[in-house]
Amino acid sequence: LTKRVAAVAAAAAVLALGAVTVVTLQADSARATVELADQAGDAISTASLEYLPGGTRIDLRVDGLPEEETFFVWLEDSDGERVPAGTFWTPGEGGKIELKLTAALSLRRCEGIGISDSDGETVLYSTVEWDQPRE
Repeated sequence: LTKRVAAVAAAAAVLALGAVTVVTLQADSARATVELADQAGDAISTASLEYLPGGTRIDLRVDGLPEEETFFVWLEDSDGERVPAGTFWTPGEGGKIELKLTAALSLRRCEGIGISDSDGETVLYSTVEWDQPRE
């Protein structure tokens, strides 16, 4: 119960950071595009999520994060557990970068996507809400 309460509190804390995206589950595959933004609107990101048999592919475009810093990308399941997708370093070009990552979490179980800084603070986040049941 304590783990669940902590997950709910963490989710509530980061909801102010991002957007909510409703995903349509197609019969043959699952795909989603989500927009992530920080509270001030200085940093934005677009992530295209695609179901793979072994996890989820993430095509990520980020703009406006602090330059020359390390960030961590993760997906979140319904229990609030974060599944790592990878790390990246922002070049000195306005914090713009495009990446391809993979997380070992099925898109069908994905409830959110986020980016954290090297201190573990969530800087970008978006929930993923499904408009129909998932298998």
